[in-house]
Amino acid sequence: PAHFKDKYIFAHSGVFPSTVSENTLTPSHFKDNYIFAYPAVFPCILSENTLRPAHFKDLYIFAYSGVFMCIVSENTLTPAHFKDMYIFAYSGVFPCILSENTLRPAHFKDMCIFPYSGVFPCILSENTLTPAHFTDMYIFAYPGVFPCILSENTVRPAHFKDMYIFAYSGVFP
Repeated sequence: PAHFKDKYIFAHSGVFPSTVSENTLTPSHFKDNYIFAYPAVFPCILSENTLRPAHFKDLYIFAYSGVFMCIVSENTLTPAHFKDMYIFAYSGVFPCILSENTLRPAHFKDMCIFPYSGVFPCILSENTLTPAHFTDMYIFAYPGVFPCILSENTVRPAHFKDMYIFAYSGVFP
């Protein structure tokens, strides 16, 4: 697969059906992945059907009016690993941040979401044997809508060291 030290996407009105899509024995590796999308459409940031998942040191998404159908979608034996995932969404729409059908769930050191008018129907949706683990999860929602923070069908529940939600006019059904 491809290897990138850094990946920058500056999309002003672009359409990206898939930023990374691969069917390889080993996945791509990125040190950093930066996406600056103004009215761009990203049906899937990362889609992979590989034996091992992609690894990112950092994933930064700066979406002003972008649409992200799924940030990470994977059908791999082991899930993707991120040191940090930062999402700065002002009017972005994220139907699902992470959707996975893997034997083990994704691991994040930190997940920071700063939506000002973003909509997150589901932050994390997983059907895994073991649940996701987060050191920290920060959600700064001013008029954000979160119908579901975490939806899982696992044998054991998710684990968080810390979960911070700063909602001023947010809706959490």
